[in-house]
Amino acid sequence: MAEDKCGKKMIAVNREVRHEYFVIEALETGIELVGTEVKSLRAGGVNLKDSWADIDDGELIAKGIHISPYEQGNIFNKDPRRPRRLLAHKAEIRRLGQQIKLQGYTLVPLSLYFKKGRVKLELGVCMGKQLHDKRAAAADQAAKMEAARVAAVSGIPSVLTCAANAGPAMMGDPVGTVFAPIKDRGSSRRLWIGFAAHPFGTLVADEGAAQAVRGGQASLLAAGVVEVRGGFSAGDAVWIDDEAGNHLAKGLAGFDSEEIPQMLGRNTAQLKRFLGEEYAHPLVHRDNLVLV
Repeated sequence: MAEDKCGKKMIAVNREVRHEYFVIEALETGIELVGTEVKSLRAGGVNLKDSWADIDDGELIAKGIHISPYEQGNIFNKDPRRPRRLLAHKAEIRRLGQQIKLQGYTLVPLSLYFKKGRVKLELGVCMGKQLHDKRAAAADQAAKMEAARVAAVSGIPSVLTCAANAGPAMMGDPVGTVFAPIKDRGSSRRLWIGFAAHPFGTLVADEGAAQAVRGGQASLLAAGVVEVRGGFSAGDAVWIDDEAGNHLAKGLAGFDSEEIPQMLGRNTAQLKRFLGEEYAHPLVHRDNLVLV
């Protein structure tokens, strides 16, 4: 459990919250626990998935948090999903109650951590997302991941985090997802293939060829290709897919799409014998292939 510069030792993070909700604000609370629960937290025995918080009789109560029984706890262990009181000022609890009642917000635990030896819970005031919100968020996340990947391949370090953590991230704090630069960036030709070249077709690799391509050191041979899709010329960019339709790599075709069908399933010796020496070459050479 590493400690950050704010003195926090993270125990657990509820990663599904930001997919299901907009987090309007977050606040730090204490949480009432027994000794065996604290020991279990130190061992990482907690799950925040499907947890939430309510206000019952003026008390802020966390529900659905699963804290695994401590192995040596015996009779001192409690129900793993028992309700647990959160410690906050009365005025803060009243304000949260008004937000729940008037604006329909939901209280959801975001994270658990140790701070100065005490267990703290970060509680989010959240608004549920509609389906179109989730789709937009997923598209936005994919765009950010692609930008970070391009930066990494170009030798530029990047951090994917929320705007509130941008300052600490630039100072080197461990907040967000860090994308380290790839030291061996390869040639500008490979960068162009990976990020600029438009694919005009697809070569579908069988299981063995797909595994070889994933290894990153093999050319794509005709013997391992089961199907060719689209129309393209030699030198055009093409996708290399597995039989399930997943993109494995992008590369430059060594032959026209009209030539390839007669080559499929044949090894190098067969290609030389039946089609001639000029066909005894990879469909995509490994020097012209970039994993995706």
